[in-house]
Amino acid sequence: MEPSCLYHSLHIHRQASHPQEHHECCAKDGVRVLFLVVLVILYSVGLLYITIVWHLASVISVLEDFYGIKAMMKSKELIKGKMGIAAAVFIVVGICFVGIQFLFETFVVLGWPVEIRIAMGLLCLLLLFKVILFGLVIQTVLYFVCKSYHHENIDKSSLSDHLEVYLGEYVPSQIQGCPDGAV
Repeated sequence: MEPSCLYHSLHIHRQASHPQEHHECCAKDGVRVLFLVVLVILYSVGLLYITIVWHLASVISVLEDFYGIKAMMKSKELIKGKMGIAAAVFIVVGICFVGIQFLFETFVVLGWPVEIRIAMGLLCLLLLFKVILFGLVIQTVLYFVCKSYHHENIDKSSLSDHLEVYLGEYVPSQIQGCPDGAV
């Protein structure tokens, strides 16, 4: 008899001779599974919360004069009241990332013809660019929605002055007969 068959027959014999012990074993397994499910849910909710706060803090560090821990604290305060919307948006963006990864793995990694691999690889790359850019825009929109929800002032002239630092100095074109920069 094979070892696995021997184990199976002994396990069935033990169940028949000790039915109460079998139920206790199943009850312990059920508790373990329930504990694992609760742990995974708590981990996922915590990860989602930290991700939202982190992304909003990155926008705050660009648009305001807060950096590091101060930006995280400001983000935590701003997100209050709009957590549901933020979570829904980040879940949708995350599902898009997973979908693109699934497409890539299915068509590029697994054994498809080279032409399909190249075409799907390029398609996945373009989709990934779109999702990343969409995520960056959504983070910025979420920032302004949260500021508005908390009735915080959005000073457009101050914001423009603050963002001008990222543009650098404007240097007009040196081409004769051309208006500034027209080529």
